[in-house]
Amino acid sequence: FSRDWSLNDAAINADENIIGANISLRKTNNLFMGYGFKSFLAGEAYKGYMNDVFFNFNNQKYELKSKASYLKNTGTLIESEFYRTFADVSRKIKSLKIGAIIDVEQNPIKYPGTDSLIATSSARRIYTGYVRRQSEDKLNFGTEYSHGVQFLPDSSDLDLSDKSHNFSVELSSSPSAKNSFSTKLTYRELIVKDTALSNLEEESSLLGKIDYALRILNGFIRSNTYIEFGTGQELKREFSYLKVPAGTGNYSWIDYNGNGIKELSEFEIAMFTDQAEYIRVFTPTNEFTKTRTNQLNQIFNINPKAISKLSEKKNLYSKLSAQSAIRYTNKLVDEDFFTSLNPFIDIDDSNLVSTNASIRNTLFFNKNNSKYSADVTYQILNNKAFLTSGFDFRKQNIYTSNIRWNFTKALTLNLEYENKEILNRADFSGNRNFDITSNKIKPILSYQSGAKFRLSFSYSFFDKNGKTDEGSDTKANIHDLGAEIRFSSIKQGIISGKMNFVQNDFTGEVNSPTGYEVLQGLNEGKNFLWNASMQRNISNSLQLSINYDGRKSTDANTVHTGSMQVRAFF
Repeated sequence: FSRDWSLNDAAINADENIIGANISLRKTNNLFMGYGFKSFLAGEAYKGYMNDVFFNFNNQKYELKSKASYLKNTGTLIESEFYRTFADVSRKIKSLKIGAIIDVEQNPIKYPGTDSLIATSSARRIYTGYVRRQSEDKLNFGTEYSHGVQFLPDSSDLDLSDKSHNFSVELSSSPSAKNSFSTKLTYRELIVKDTALSNLEEESSLLGKIDYALRILNGFIRSNTYIEFGTGQELKREFSYLKVPAGTGNYSWIDYNGNGIKELSEFEIAMFTDQAEYIRVFTPTNEFTKTRTNQLNQIFNINPKAISKLSEKKNLYSKLSAQSAIRYTNKLVDEDFFTSLNPFIDIDDSNLVSTNASIRNTLFFNKNNSKYSADVTYQILNNKAFLTSGFDFRKQNIYTSNIRWNFTKALTLNLEYENKEILNRADFSGNRNFDITSNKIKPILSYQSGAKFRLSFSYSFFDKNGKTDEGSDTKANIHDLGAEIRFSSIKQGIISGKMNFVQNDFTGEVNSPTGYEVLQGLNEGKNFLWNASMQRNISNSLQLSINYDGRKSTDANTVHTGSMQVRAFF
């Protein structure tokens, strides 16, 4: 919206009114044209008038798609004349489509009474030629070349700042309903013509994409693969924490060294709503590092039951199923092209600049059975950020297993086990370099009477051990006893209550990042937590939610937190 009306992100302190109208003419599917007018008025600060025209034509041989717009705005805020033109003309020759595209924008913006252009003024011209094959025989391809030029403000004129050449080829194939394949390769060359105007660096980059879907043996194996690789630049970032109203942030500040100064190493992800008083803000810098990027998204499913349906056999293997989900996004400084294609590079590799990765593998037994089921999951979570103060990364290996047994229709026992390893490293602070291993076992006994009432009791035991690079050790045995009750009705809504007693037997430094991670924001000794919530449908379009949380720890005051929310459905 701001770009369309050239607002320059400026704050308008006036009533805003938008009005518009358009007229169009259509003749079957061959001809479509129209004109539109809009005005955006905000007192004396802004007065904008936009005119749009479009014209589309299509027959058996030729196709034209075009549109143009002109915006003129005046007022005490800014003045500008914004021109935009787009045209795509093509010729069909059997299964081939040969065409050209022109895309032009010019947007000089000034403050009233001045001749100098402001920094957001710009202009661009992109010329494209393409050849595409679109056929019903399920094999299609295309190639495209485009040349672009960009103009940026220099005093009262828009001068040439950079230009680019782009060439791409693509191929797609769907030989059957069971599998499909598509790929695209793009080469881009950026040439900087005026370094005083552009902060970009000249570069040649390559971007590739591969997308493949497979389904075989009646769905016994299903796979979706997406791969992307390329070259680019990674921006170094600084971050800071800003205070916001309690409950609206994501982080809490803990003065570990007691000096009253908010240091970067003293902010933690808030475990409780009342402590969430800060948000994390990243600030870009002018420092870049050239990188190679790779991305992998892979989902793989195995369902032996699909084969058992075909063969009409009910073997043990038909009760098994498996799912694997892999997601990697990496940026590396490795000069070797083929090495940079490897998505499974280790997080502490010095060539890895940033990563956001996860692997989740799950084996199911009797997944949808109403009587009993089990599953085993192994998960890896990696995150690494490139900061001005160095690297900040976190690695987690998580192994979980679950067993469910329904004794009766109303009584269910769940048994959970979890083993977790956490590796945390931060170049900007030594006290954030720690390793934590933990084991958890949690039985849950639930009673459910129909769909309206549910009562459950749980007990969790944690055994946690932590160690820092500075040599300090942390150990905790945690006992968590809980009860939860829930009433639900389609007409009336949901009412629920929950209470937990947590006994933390802790050895180590409580007031430290390791202690906070191990205790999950609670204190050593006895801790009580309780919650009550209500969700009610006031009408077909309104929903009211009320939530209350409380907690009490040894040698600490009781904390009460309440919230209310109203939702409107349209």
